[in-house]
Amino acid sequence: MRAKVNKLKEGFLRRGLTLTVAESMTGGALSDIITSVPGASEFFMGGMISYSPKLKAMVGVPKATLKKYGAYSKEVAEKLAKGSKKRFGSDVAVGITGQANPDKTHRAPGAFVAVTFNNTTFVKHIDCKVSLRRNEARRRVAMAAVDVLLEMLKTNY
Repeated sequence: MRAKVNKLKEGFLRRGLTLTVAESMTGGALSDIITSVPGASEFFMGGMISYSPKLKAMVGVPKATLKKYGAYSKEVAEKLAKGSKKRFGSDVAVGITGQANPDKTHRAPGAFVAVTFNNTTFVKHIDCKVSLRRNEARRRVAMAAVDVLLEMLKTNY
């Protein structure tokens, strides 16, 4: 894990890019992973844990989007990423939303990770095994977000 985050740091610094996040399902796990590497503050500006609908709205997710698509949706992940980039002024932003446990509809645990940069946003769905414990699922999604960011750097910068 540390090697990937160091590679992420090097990639952002080499390109002069900054990063912010708006995390829901991961509850700060991505920020924790990124800041575990010394010097992360050279590219990582910070972010927001937007767990409640009220805080999601503060970062740029309209109530209508939550109502129409639900909190665990591609659309909300995109709005979180775009809102984080706009609100905090970063070059690149990540939005994460999902669920760590099956819900009432028996929907499998998983998350949407959205990354926005330039005028592009892409979203990846991350499946989590039902057998994963809540914190294991959160950590898995956070690490998947690091992978998505590394792929974004490799293919777009």
